[in-house]
Amino acid sequence: DKVLQDEEKRLYLPVLNNLLSIILKIKPRYVFNLGDTFHNKDSISVTLMQIYREFLEKVLEAGIEVVQIVGNHDFSVVSE
Repeated sequence: DKVLQDEEKRLYLPVLNNLLSIILKIKPRYVFNLGDTFHNKDSISVTLMQIYREFLEKVLEAGIEVVQIVGNHDFSVVSE
């Protein structure tokens, strides 16, 4: 649904863009994601996963390694 996709972008892009700008300013060697990235694994959409993947790709392109720990709310993302 286009409306839902637009709403997810409106909600999540500013947060991830802000986080990305902080990461790029600090330039750490690693970024650790300690899991439970999303509040409810049953509500994770394709759009949200694309937004998050693009965020991770930008971090990696900056030469920063990402360590992604899978939490119980993230489990369905990797199990499908």
